This record gives sequence, structure tokens and C-alpha cells, in this order.
Amino acid sequence: MLFHYKLIYLHFQKKELSKEFDRLSFKNYFVKIKIPIIDWYLFIRG
Repeated sequence: MLFHYKLIYLHFQKKELSKEFDRLSFKNYFVKIKIPIIDWYLFIRG
């Protein structure tokens, strides 16, 4: 029974970690993508 709870806890912890990781990687992705898009937009417009 204790082992079962441990598995659930680990699973939950992994989910939380991956959620945090998703948030961070999304932020990094957004920053990396947004800057070139703005550059290209200005380049095409200009």
C-alpha cells in the first residue's frame, strides 16, 4: 500500500516538474521565435 502511494506521489511530482518545464521551455521558445519574427516583419516591411 505504501509503495502504491509512493508511485502516485512520484507520478504527481513528475507531472508538476514537467508542467514547470513546459512553462519554462515555452517561455524560451517564445523569446527565441518572437525576436526573429519581429526582425523579419520589420525587414519585409522596411
